[in-house]
Amino acid sequence: MKKESKSNPSAQIDSPIELLKQAWEVFAKRYSVFLGIILIPALYLIAGKILSVAFIEVLKVNNTEIGFVLASDFLVILLFLLFFWSQVSLLYAVANEKAGVDESYQKGKNLLWAYIVLSLFTSLIVFGGVIVFLIPGIIFSVWLSLAVFVFIKENEKQEKAILKSYEYVRGHWWPILGRILFITFILVAAQWIISVILSFCGLQIEDSKELSGIISYFFYPLSLVYYFAIYQNIKKIKNNLSFSLDKNKKNLFIVFALISFLIIMLAVIFLIKYPGAINYLNSPRMGVFN
Repeated sequence: MKKESKSNPSAQIDSPIELLKQAWEVFAKRYSVFLGIILIPALYLIAGKILSVAFIEVLKVNNTEIGFVLASDFLVILLFLLFFWSQVSLLYAVANEKAGVDESYQKGKNLLWAYIVLSLFTSLIVFGGVIVFLIPGIIFSVWLSLAVFVFIKENEKQEKAILKSYEYVRGHWWPILGRILFITFILVAAQWIISVILSFCGLQIEDSKELSGIISYFFYPLSLVYYFAIYQNIKKIKNNLSFSLDKNKKNLFIVFALISFLIIMLAVIFLIKYPGAINYLNSPRMGVFN
């Protein structure tokens, strides 16, 4: 169906520098909230590593491999759920400037399963585009870059959030891509600079890279605030966008998601049948799959 939107033709997305200034102001003002949200999965990961070491020591004494495997799987599942819970909670805090840590996690709990579905579906669409050819994957990633904020801020279901994100981006694909590349460059450059400084302080290269990655993790909310600033800009330009679901675009996204899903399933089946393939990929000289 034909889509309708009330765009403001004279309006433009703020420059990358201006968006970064806006994002930094919000980031600095609300950092205590963002930190409170991202610290929880970080502490869980540290605790998980400590428990893993403890389990290994127990295994050496009792030789109970099955118990270790079950415990490890349980920790992985918990980490998976906690990651998505903290992620949607952080997105809620970014989109709602008065929300604190408790409120964000409460709202995040209510949105968790819907957010997991949205994240997996958008990932399948983008991955499907990458599999078919790299360029469609890049195109899809920009089209769907605002879906999470449509989902959270406008309370739209997954399908409409994806299609509405496409409609927001439509006509502004190149400017949005440029701004995404800008914030990516800034964050990567910052991590590299931190790594170099740590190297000069006497740390080994590998240690400095790992530590710089940990430090950069605490600046991750800045990128989300930046994306939200883009979303707010484009929403003003589109001026309360309203549209009917585009069945053709919906079918296109479904096709690429199915391609991605089928490829992943085939890869899983292949690895189950030929488990030695993993070792072969790591060391091709080993020869035939076991």
